[in-house]
Amino acid sequence: DIISRLAIHSDFILILIAPAYLIWEDPRTLLFIQTATRGAGAYFVFLLANHVLKNSTLSTALGISFLLNPFVQKQNLFDFHAVVLATTFLLAAFYFTLVKRYKIFLLFLLLAMLTKENVFLTASFFGVYLTIKTKNKNWLFLTLVMLAAFYILIAKLIPAMRGGQHFATEYFQEFGESPPEILLNLVVNPFKTVSALLTQSNFSYLYKLFLPVGFLSILSPAVLLLAAPDFAINLLSKNENLRNTTFHYAAVIIPFTYIAAIFGLRRILNLSLSFFTPKLVSYFIIIFSIYAAYLYGALPGAKNPSLEIYNDYLSQRHEIKKFISNIPQDLSIASTNNLGAHLSHRIKIYTIPYGLDEADVIVFLLNDPYAKPSLSEQREYARNIQNNISYIELYRAGDFIVFAKRSVAGEIPAPY
Repeated sequence: DIISRLAIHSDFILILIAPAYLIWEDPRTLLFIQTATRGAGAYFVFLLANHVLKNSTLSTALGISFLLNPFVQKQNLFDFHAVVLATTFLLAAFYFTLVKRYKIFLLFLLLAMLTKENVFLTASFFGVYLTIKTKNKNWLFLTLVMLAAFYILIAKLIPAMRGGQHFATEYFQEFGESPPEILLNLVVNPFKTVSALLTQSNFSYLYKLFLPVGFLSILSPAVLLLAAPDFAINLLSKNENLRNTTFHYAAVIIPFTYIAAIFGLRRILNLSLSFFTPKLVSYFIIIFSIYAAYLYGALPGAKNPSLEIYNDYLSQRHEIKKFISNIPQDLSIASTNNLGAHLSHRIKIYTIPYGLDEADVIVFLLNDPYAKPSLSEQREYARNIQNNISYIELYRAGDFIVFAKRSVAGEIPAPY
């Protein structure tokens, strides 16, 4: 069934991105937007550093560090996720608070909030920050509005769209079954909360977060408080993926590791110690950035580079693309997830295991170790359909197998 996207996340920015498909109706449009926006984050890191530190060499080193950051690299490689755009938007928002251009600040903060529901919590912390910085209590209105919006999304709208609690609540089941219950138990059971935080997994995660900036972020902990909601979500979750460099869950934290590092550097430079020259500190940052990129990054030369796109492509990829492009648009397709990007422009599409009894055409690419529910079960699905008299096998090339209902098989052209 077609369901509301709001049943999963409140990434309303997809509405603003959708017109780009008028230019090119292809998932690579999303990847280009993500890459260009993410790359622009280095520019805002430079602007922030140059404004605070008044040194272009240091600012350039920090911008390079951002581009070498393993989280930045791998989040950009891991499909498209709207929240990844929030990294740059939050950097820009903070910069415009420094130069006191608050209308532009609100614009970038709004763009960041439109990427995912948890960013509303971060936005609420901006209200507190600006109240303290400007001594203007009117900014508390921003905090109250953002907290109310977050509550409505998490407790009302998303559950209403999915017919149950937000799916991520299961990551915190040891603290409760609903967001209000989870929050209450985090407060009233401090020993349980602290024990959940003090784990080897969490220490390793924090090490990876702060390594690219040489741990300078910890010299400005007040700035890191702006990312407190996402720190709490990632550190308290029982889902280890939230602490993995490969995925997008640190997208809201990364901006503040750099902002905190910039203010931490200012503290060091203000000590006026002769050996702490901007040039030396720049070398320090670059060395730590390269080391982090080597240990955890995706680039060639890294310890475990992400070169799959070059080394592991399918020999029959051209035949597969040609075949699926010839499937008439009015036919529904059930597909394994690893083929989904090539079919996502279609209206009628299921992701296996859904749609196996309804789809006109079923396409398998049986080579995904992360297949749902599992690769062995997907292979069993393929065997069952092969024995189903309602379907016939249209095409097979290695792990790529296509079945179609007998009633529509004649409508699909042969691949050659």
